[in-house]
Order: sequence, then structure tokens, then C-alpha cells
Amino acid sequence: MTDYLSELRVRVVNKKLKDLVIGSMFGHWYARDLRRRFLHWRDSARKATTVIEVNEGGPIVEEVLEAQQNWVNLINFMKD
Repeated sequence: MTDYLSELRVRVVNKKLKDLVIGSMFGHWYARDLRRRFLHWRDSARKATTVIEVNEGGPIVEEVLEAQQNWVNLINFMKD
């Protein structure tokens, strides 16, 4: 009887270990997939924000850049 109970205990322990390994694998896969989706969302949000900033602030940024270039050109002209 002891041998039979011991064999049953070993089977139960092996089954629990197998279930633990499978659960760990699926948990790892789920965490990796969740992280990938979050990074994709973050990159998409960052790109959308950049598009909005460029569309709303684009001409102003161009004017500031042009004014800075004119200023540098004027300084270089005066030095010459």
C-alpha cells in the first residue's frame, strides 16, 4: 500500500510541476505580448503627438529657424 501511495504522490507532484511550468510559460508569453503592445502604443502616441506639433507649430518653427539663419548670416556679413 505504501508503494502505491508513494507512486501516486510522485505523480501528483510531477503533474503540479508540469502545470507550474506551463503556467509560467504562458505567463511569460502574456507579459512579453503585453509589453510589446504597450511599447507599440507608446510609439504610436509619440508619433501622433509629433504630427500634431508639426502641423500646429510647423510654420512658426520655420519662421523662427529662418530668422535665426538670417541673424547668423547678418553677423557673418558684418564680420566680413
